[in-house]
Amino acid sequence: MKSSQKSMVDDSKTTEPTLPVLLDELDKTKEEVMNTYSNGLVKSIFEIGRLLADAKARKNDLTDVLGQADYEDKYNEMVENLPFGKKVADKFIRIYLTPYLRKIGTNPKLSRNLPDGYNNLYALTHKDIVKDPKVVMSLSEGFEKGNFISTKGVKVPSTKMTAVNAEITRLTNPSNDESKSGLDQDDRSEPVLNTVFATIKVSDEVFGKDQEMVWKLKRFLKSLKYPSASTSLFIEEKNVEKLEKVSLEKKQKADRERWEKENPTETFLPDDETSSQMEDVA
Repeated sequence: MKSSQKSMVDDSKTTEPTLPVLLDELDKTKEEVMNTYSNGLVKSIFEIGRLLADAKARKNDLTDVLGQADYEDKYNEMVENLPFGKKVADKFIRIYLTPYLRKIGTNPKLSRNLPDGYNNLYALTHKDIVKDPKVVMSLSEGFEKGNFISTKGVKVPSTKMTAVNAEITRLTNPSNDESKSGLDQDDRSEPVLNTVFATIKVSDEVFGKDQEMVWKLKRFLKSLKYPSASTSLFIEEKNVEKLEKVSLEKKQKADRERWEKENPTETFLPDDETSSQMEDVA
């Protein structure tokens, strides 16, 4: 009897969950998420991400395709009825599923070192960050210590490491520049904070054919040049000059061809009007 009873217990543990059971769990997940969301703590973001990630994955416990579809519909319906909706729910999940952030965020002592707000954390899940081991290591070290070292040699609290609408492209250990700042050796071992807030790319083909667009681009770049002790702005002047030259040459060629077509017996002499206009923009 005992062996028979034991067999029955073991079999019950391996029984595939039914759709009604999973839907009941889904209701409980919604309740837990609502309670956790009201806390407003950074660690709550990771707990919500865990709850939603687990709930979303439960669909795979069903072997019935129709059952999986029904569960997915109910999951989406549940998420849409949360205070933040599906788009934000997906951000919570991605934050939780990012290993280096999860390690910090699920640690009660370290989670306080992370920036507030799911958008700030979500920006730190960017593929250019998580696929770069050096960047991940630097971020992890900074969050564990509770501070980063700025390019000016100033300690910055790790809670200020926000990257909303930004791409962090470089976080390196201090170089020769820091040796001049008078930092202690211990400080030099901490990561450098170097957050890039914008990357501007243009089409050479399109801009090269339109001189007016090049002028507008130059005006825009010029407007970005403002003095700030804590901001560094570097513009590839050579690239701008190259684009200028190409657009000027193409315009002059078009002018020449048009003029020669209208005046076949005369020699074309380009004027300096275009060049002077570009110099006015610079």
